[in-house]
Amino acid sequence: MISDAEWRAKYGSPKPRQKGPLIVCNHFDAFESPVTGNVINNKREHEYDLHSTGSRTYEGREQEEKEAAKWQAEQERDLERSIDHTLHETWHEIEHGYRNVE
Repeated sequence: MISDAEWRAKYGSPKPRQKGPLIVCNHFDAFESPVTGNVINNKREHEYDLHSTGSRTYEGREQEEKEAAKWQAEQERDLERSIDHTLHETWHEIEHGYRNVE
């Protein structure tokens, strides 16, 4: 083992070079959104497009089937809640003699 200064004296530059800022460049190919038809130029626009249209990125058939089943279960749950609410409301109206007069 030799010291850092000794190594620099023998093999490296005598003065350490200044490092510039770290720059990260992500490659992103622009494309046309299949839903809106807008040209998507970067990740932020892509995320906005997905969020504004209620879309998701394609993750394969198995994952898509899981998401479809999840969405269907949510729809059924919402329908059941709506039916329960309507039944309770109607029963209350019948029990207390309410009726719609138009």
